Formats: sequence, C-alpha cells, structure tokens
Amino acid sequence: MSGDLAYLGLAEAAELIRTKKLSPVEYVTALLARVERYDAKYNAFIALTPERALTAARAAETEIGAGRWRGPFHGMPYALKDIIDVKGLATTAHSKILKGDIARRHAVVTERLEAAGGVLLGKLSTHEFAIGGPSFDPGDPGSADEPVPDYGATRGQGVRGLRIGVIRHFYTSDVAGHPEQVEALDAAVKLLAGAGVETREITLPALQDFSACGQIILAAEAYAVHEQWLKERPHDYGARARERLLAGATLRAVDYLQAVRWRLQLRDRVASAFANLDAAITASSMDPACRVDDDEALAANYWRQARMPFNVTGQPGLVIPAGFSKSGLPLSLQLVGHPFGEAALYRIAQFYEEATGWTKRHPPGLSD
Repeated sequence: MSGDLAYLGLAEAAELIRTKKLSPVEYVTALLARVERYDAKYNAFIALTPERALTAARAAETEIGAGRWRGPFHGMPYALKDIIDVKGLATTAHSKILKGDIARRHAVVTERLEAAGGVLLGKLSTHEFAIGGPSFDPGDPGSADEPVPDYGATRGQGVRGLRIGVIRHFYTSDVAGHPEQVEALDAAVKLLAGAGVETREITLPALQDFSACGQIILAAEAYAVHEQWLKERPHDYGARARERLLAGATLRAVDYLQAVRWRLQLRDRVASAFANLDAAITASSMDPACRVDDDEALAANYWRQARMPFNVTGQPGLVIPAGFSKSGLPLSLQLVGHPFGEAALYRIAQFYEEATGWTKRHPPGLSD
C-alpha cells in the first residue's frame, strides 16, 4: 500500500485527504515505513522526524474531521533540503562545518508550509552547502515581495493558444547534448505543437556567456560567506565544495562588479527575446542521469547544464521528466517563464505530464 501512496500527485492526495478518503496519519505512516525500508541504501534523508510527523498528522486529521480544512497542503507530508531552517532541528547543509547547528527559528518557507498544515517528515541530504540557498524571504534584502497567484486556477486548461519559445542552440550548438536527450526535447516540442501551442525557435546569448557571468558572481558571493571557515577549518569541507568555494579567493572586486553589470545586460537581452512568449523550453541537463557515486561523471555534468542562464536572469525554471534513455536512465526538460510567471509553467507541465505518462513509470523494486 505504501508504494501506491508514494506515487500520489499532490493534487490527487490533497483531494483524497479533503474528502476524508485518505487519512493523513495513514499517509504519513506509510511514507515513513517506506523511508525506513529503502533509505539505508539511498540516504535521501539526513534526519528523519517520525514523532514530529505523526503528531502533526494527527492534528491535521482532527482539524479536517472537524471541518477546518486549511487548503490543499493540509495534512500533506513534505521534507526540506538541509539548508532550510526548522526551529529546534539542526541545519547542517550536509557539512561538518555546521554539525549540531540547531535552528532558533523557522525559515520563512518553513513557516508558510507549517501554516498551510504540512507534515514535516525530516531534512534531506544535499551537496555540501548546495553552493547557494533559498531567497522566497523578508529577512533577505535581495528578495522580492510579490502577490502569490492561485497556481491551481489554470489546472486542466491545456496548452492550446500558448506561445512557447524553443532555446535549441543551448543543447545543439553551444553545447552538444547527448543524442537521446536532444531527441526527447524535439519530441516534447512536437507534442506541444500538436496540442495547439505556437512554437518557434529563439536565440539568446551563448550558454557559455551565462555560465561565465554566473560562475563569477557565485564564486565571489560564496567565498564571502565562507571565508572565515575556509581559513580556520578547511579540512572540515568536502573536497568538491572546498575546491569550488576557494575559486572565489582570487577574484578581484572589478571582476565581480563587471559580472554584475554583465548580468543586467544578459537579463535585458533575454527579456526582449521573451517579450511575445508565455514561456520557453530548453534542456536542463545535457545528458541522461549518471550515478551519484560516479565522481568523474558528476564533475563533468556540473558544467553540462542549462540552468545557470535563468539563475543569472532571475526567471523561474521548472525541470520535469522527459522520458528515459535506452539504458533506462531519466531524461529531462526545462520550462522557463517570465519573472513571477510560475503559473504558466505549472500549466504546461501538467499538460505534458498527463500527455506522456512519464511519471507513472517507477523504478523496479521500489513498489511495495
């Protein structure tokens, strides 16, 4: 039973909980049992909070039973990457540097998930410090305060009439994508066009421009955060994180400021290309997934991706499954929207997910 529950979509599970066909306690208990069964091999969780989860699930069940339904996240299990604070739990960023660092307050995203009635299962593993972090926060002067639309309002509307740009040069000429990944992207564009989407290729600055600009900014800002620890406790970092963070030590102030100016130019050029579009489609990774313990492949794949451009421009990107390689490894595609244009991405993703059924294919041995 837990295998079936593990593959419920959020909207489907929320409706089952709202109509009292699925108990939040039953749901959480099944997922905790699944984590207990498989996670010794996969190590997805850095910390599991079963007692906390069951207490929250019982409270949600009582509220819903009394007619006090908070919305579609009420009673829903979730987990947080271990760079996000949960009051009373350690936030380690998967690093020895922050071992035992207990959060004194919730991060804003945690507060919102808790207020919506979510049920925290625990903290998730991550690359060390993730070389970055969230910003959706009033305590961050770089964050934005924008009204949140009803993301469910476009559910089921399909995609007919939408205008979607295809950023093909990212994965064909700027970087040569794996043939199976390119084939999956071409098939997705064809599917969208057949459903009534107006698709056309658009040209942005070269992928290498975004990568160079973004890496300079990232290296400088990350080193500024970690400078003291890197000087005092370099041995407590993993080799890959230490290498990437130390890259910022030799950057000059002029390098950083020029990259910030360059970022604004790139942002404006992309905004111009998106002017008459609802969204765009391109690659996320250039290759099928690799083994997480293959250091050489991971190091190569870090640079073979097209996510950096939209970190640079500040646009939302949504990466979704796009099929499987001949060897059975996942393929993906990336949808990109206007700033604060997430609703369009969810609309397109829902259509594509339902039309292809890729998310219904599950790894063998992971269904109970």
